Amino acid sequence: MEDWDRLVLPERVDALVAVEAVDPECVVRAERAGLPLVTCNADPSAEHDSVVFDDYQGACLATQHLLDLGHRDIRFWLVDSGHYSVEQRCRGFADTMARAGVDVGGERVFRTENTQALPFVERCLACRPRPTGLLVYNHYQAVEVLKVLHGRGVRVPREMSVVTFNDAYPCEHVIPPLTTVHLPFDRMGRIAAEMVFRKIDDRDSRCERVVLPERLVVRESSAAASAVRSEEASDEE
Repeated sequence: MEDWDRLVLPERVDALVAVEAVDPECVVRAERAGLPLVTCNADPSAEHDSVVFDDYQGACLATQHLLDLGHRDIRFWLVDSGHYSVEQRCRGFADTMARAGVDVGGERVFRTENTQALPFVERCLACRPRPTGLLVYNHYQAVEVLKVLHGRGVRVPREMSVVTFNDAYPCEHVIPPLTTVHLPFDRMGRIAAEMVFRKIDDRDSRCERVVLPERLVVRESSAAASAVRSEEASDEE
């Protein structure tokens, strides 16, 4: 906000588009200056023009995908970033598991403030039996999970399936390519631009809030859980 007067005086700009981490003071100053403001991927309960993702629906898609593959012991690693998606994805996971009759108590949700994958993977590997499905908050952490699992000799997806969010680089370039929930960032940008132009033309127009659906992109990091259990049984024999 220290650059506000230098960069965002009404005489210098016609409107603002703010992305993700939006300082509440930014909203106050924009309203005070009469500047149209659109936020992207920020607070979904905001009382100004905004475009957000349906992260609850995205988490439902990811969780249901693992359930449909036969996974019942699924663990979710959530990084407490303070972003609205954290709670939405947590609720989507819990509700989908509950609808499938799977208890979400205990240690199924692993919440951390840091982004180190090792504690999450070690906790999963220490479980008996081991979980067969892992859901990871975003693609950065998912790549780290793949790396740690590889270092521990755990084969993905033969022994554990991994599903994540964002579908950004390098999801389809790692080994195995990651199954992800795709967030339509390009569409978000286009809609925000259209909204802000409409707001410039009609500053008294009603507040708009657009919620964009997400979609699942299935790649090679997720597979049927039956293969895992049958292989464990063969090893025991």
